[in-house]
Amino acid sequence: MTELADAIDACEARVRAAVPIATVIYLEPDIPGHSAPGTASPGS
Repeated sequence: MTELADAIDACEARVRAAVPIATVIYLEPDIPGHSAPGTASPGS
């Protein structure tokens, strides 16, 4: 999970550098084999 947290932090830093006015950023990691409730997994 540390790798995931580090990747999300790095992505957030890149977004904030590109869009300094951004105050709230929602990032959704794409975790293979898992899908959001009410959605189908790829290939199903």
